[in-house]
Amino acid sequence: MTRFVLFFAIVPIPVTHNICQCPLTMKLFYYKDPIGNFGDDLNPWLWDKLLPDYCDEDESDWLVGIGTLLNHKLPTHGRKIVLGSGYGYGTPPNIDENFHILAVRGPKTAEVLGIASSLAITDPAILIRCVHKPEVVERTSKFGFIPHCDSVTNFSWEALCQQAGVKFINVQWSVDRFLAAMAECDVLLCEAMHGAIAADALRIPWIPVRCYGYIDSFKWQDWLATVKLPYEPVSVATLYDAESKMAPAQKSKNKFKRALKASGIWNSNCHHRSRLPASHGRLIKHCRICNVQRSPRNTLAMKRYVQI
Repeated sequence: MTRFVLFFAIVPIPVTHNICQCPLTMKLFYYKDPIGNFGDDLNPWLWDKLLPDYCDEDESDWLVGIGTLLNHKLPTHGRKIVLGSGYGYGTPPNIDENFHILAVRGPKTAEVLGIASSLAITDPAILIRCVHKPEVVERTSKFGFIPHCDSVTNFSWEALCQQAGVKFINVQWSVDRFLAAMAECDVLLCEAMHGAIAADALRIPWIPVRCYGYIDSFKWQDWLATVKLPYEPVSVATLYDAESKMAPAQKSKNKFKRALKASGIWNSNCHHRSRLPASHGRLIKHCRICNVQRSPRNTLAMKRYVQI
C-alpha cells in the first residue's frame, strides 16, 4: 500500500480529492490492438513496472491510463481511476462520482470534460524515463521513421525507408524492440504521437510528420500544450500500394482522383470548380527536414507525476 499511496501522493491533486479513495488493486483498462500498437501496449509494460502487483482482474475499480480512452467506450460499471488519459473522439463520458480523476493528458481534454485545468498534467507515457534506461549504443541511423498504426499497412514504408537510408520503426513491434530501435537514431520522424512522447522522454530529437489526413491534431495539440510546443507537422506525400491488387482501370481511376484532389480541383463536396486554383500544378508536397522538436519543459511535466 505504501508504494501505491506515495506514487499518487506526488501528483498535484486538488484538496477535494482523497488519496485514501485509491483502491489497493485495479483492473487495467486500455485498447488492445490485435496486431499491436506501441502507445496502447505501453500500458501493461509501464504500469506493471511502476505499480507491480496492483493490477488484477477485479472490475470494481479500473486504472484508465495511456491512450485516448475518455469516451463512451469506458466500462459502465466500477470506479474509474484516471491517470493521464485523453479525449479525442466519440462521446465524452459523464463525469460523476464513479470517476476519480488524478490527471488527464492535456488542457483540451480537461476543457471537454469540464474539469479543473490543474488536472491537465501530460501524457503518462513520459514516465518511460523512470523505468527505462536505454543501453548506450552506436547511433547507426541519422533518421528513424515512426508511422501511425493505421499508416503502417497503407504502403510499403519499410522498403521505402531502406531505399532512403532511413530506419523504419514499426509501432506493431514489442515495446522493448521499439525503444531499442529508437535509441539507434539521431533524429526521429514521428507520425505516431506516442513515438514522439517516448522520444521526448528519452531526449531523442524528433520531428512531427503527417502522411495521411486522418492524423488527429486534437490529440497532438492536447499533449503538446503541456510542454508548450505547437503542433506543426511536416507534410509527407500520401502513398498507397493496395492498388497492386486492383484492375488496371480502377487503379488509373484512383490515381487520377488523387491527383485532382491534391491539386484542389476535386473535393468531397463537389465534382468540379469553375476555374483552376493557382496551385493546380503542385500535386505532391515532399518532406522537409526542419524544426527538430525538443521540449525543455518535458522534465518539469514529468516531475508532476513522480520525483526523479
